[in-house]
Amino acid sequence: MSNQENEVREGVKSRVSRREFLKAGAAVAVAVGLGDALTRVVHLGDGVVAFAGSEGSVVVDTLQCAGCMSCMLACSLGHSGVEDLSRANIRIAQESFQAYPDDIASQVRGRCDLCEDTPYWNEQGGPGGKQACVEVCPMRAVQFVPA
Repeated sequence: MSNQENEVREGVKSRVSRREFLKAGAAVAVAVGLGDALTRVVHLGDGVVAFAGSEGSVVVDTLQCAGCMSCMLACSLGHSGVEDLSRANIRIAQESFQAYPDDIASQVRGRCDLCEDTPYWNEQGGPGGKQACVEVCPMRAVQFVPA
């Protein structure tokens, strides 16, 4: 690049710098996280507000998981009545560039209700009941862990 082109380039300011872009992206991520957390607020009266405590969580043992995605299909079917992987609250992904035991990654969304309010699940869900993803896993890699 010649000096003349370099001077012209320095004189032009980009609309958004990388730093500003990253700061704005982080602010949006925090706002989304707070919005999700505020949906779980419990009002106790007299101006007292508290967050609902966790009653347990769904855990995936990636060493036992075969990557069949049955848990994802059961989750979406129980909540929406459709077997659609994009609607599942649990995510299982096979990473083809990794070797065993690092070839399977899992993630559970923050909105997993442990099948408590599932219109298409004919079992009693919630912390004391059954979870669709736990029940259908052929490898027993998905487990409910009480808090």
